[in-house]
Amino acid sequence: FVGLVPFNEDAADRFFGRDADLRSALARFERSPSLCLIGPSGVGKSSFVHAGLVPTLKRQGWSAIALRPGRNPLQSLASAAQALIGTRNIAASRALARRFRDEPRAFSELVDGHLRTTGETLSVVVDQLEELLTLTNDSGEQRAFTRALLQAAEHESIRCVASIRSDYVDRLAVDREFLERASPGLQFLAPPDRDGLRAALTEPVQALGYAFEPAAVVERLLDELDGNPGALPLLQFIGDELWDGRNPTRQTLGDRGGQETTIAEALARHGDGVVAGLPSAARPLVRTVCRRHVTPERTRDVVPLADIEELAEDSDQARLV
Repeated sequence: FVGLVPFNEDAADRFFGRDADLRSALARFERSPSLCLIGPSGVGKSSFVHAGLVPTLKRQGWSAIALRPGRNPLQSLASAAQALIGTRNIAASRALARRFRDEPRAFSELVDGHLRTTGETLSVVVDQLEELLTLTNDSGEQRAFTRALLQAAEHESIRCVASIRSDYVDRLAVDREFLERASPGLQFLAPPDRDGLRAALTEPVQALGYAFEPAAVVERLLDELDGNPGALPLLQFIGDELWDGRNPTRQTLGDRGGQETTIAEALARHGDGVVAGLPSAARPLVRTVCRRHVTPERTRDVVPLADIEELAEDSDQARLV
């Protein structure tokens, strides 16, 4: 189990419970130049993209570049383009970002030129597209970024895939053409249903020859997760906890010592343990750092380490936290 971090491509063989969503996404991908996955926070969009969709596309012959907009969307786009063509030069990347701002079509021309040479087809994957709206206030940069994606999707050899929180979709209307062109490829990603969650919990365990004991623990956990939009990461967390306490002799895992533990209790215990593991002088900084990583709009913020160091008198302490 991956715990509280999203699935990545390396964990694709442990990603279960989204088969129907994956079939639907692939169908949209085939008939539309763009695919936009929308869903509530915590539903597992990033995991679905990186561990479900991208590996499947690669098996079908597509190559992929992935990025998050972050605070500098055009810089992110330039870095992704450089990774595709096999160059890594910071100065050239910054110059390329400036060029994309002045000439949004330059991104698609650069990529298409590379694809013509290699004979490949490419999916451009933009995860957490809401960062374009929450971390960037420069309307010129926002529009240049969406222009670059639109023009890339005009090429037969390029498809664009994006994921975005559902409560930010209406704000894409700042670029009406982008929203209209993306609309045919919109797919709502709902929380996994009970069968999907059961598969996500049991199939990675079964693949290694293990089983839950008692078997009822699976249904109890699913009952606790019922209706929770953040069910998938919580399930991965409690699965990781139970796996750590497995019985390798019997090849079983379940409630430790026969004591039932709720997911909320396990998560609270984990959080307390992380904080308790810090030096006492560093603990008050935890609240400040956690708040700094959330925007006023209740989305995650990307914070440079240097900014975190400025929050504390001791930079070593800040880095530890």
